[in-house]
Amino acid sequence: MVFSASGLVPVMDLIFPVFTSLYLLGLARTAFPSHGPTATSPEIFHGSRLFRLYVVDVAWFWFGRSLAMANFGYFSINLLGFLIPRLLPRAFERYFRERDEVIAKSAEDHRRASPSASPTKANKTDLKPPISATDDNKKAD
Repeated sequence: MVFSASGLVPVMDLIFPVFTSLYLLGLARTAFPSHGPTATSPEIFHGSRLFRLYVVDVAWFWFGRSLAMANFGYFSINLLGFLIPRLLPRAFERYFRERDEVIAKSAEDHRRASPSASPTKANKTDLKPPISATDDNKKAD
């Protein structure tokens, strides 16, 4: 356990931030190489630090725009080529099939729950009176 600002924390919980920080530092070094006096290649144009920052910002801006356009193209192809023509009809078929089943079952349940108000004469003669406990005692004697 290691003491941190939030209290005692296991060491394993601190390893991820350390490795993430090291990875991002290495990525920053490779993505933005140093153009200081230690660079071995001669520079043709020696712009100011502000100009270099501007060029990097513009490059990232256009990279972001092109990435957004690529994402929009991928999303459009996925939506118009796969989701709408293939998935939507199946979803509607399943929805309408299940809806029809629910309606049919509820109509069947409704018919069972409310029998007709006037039974026919044949049904009245078929009905037997309930057997009570006193009738059972008479049969036993």
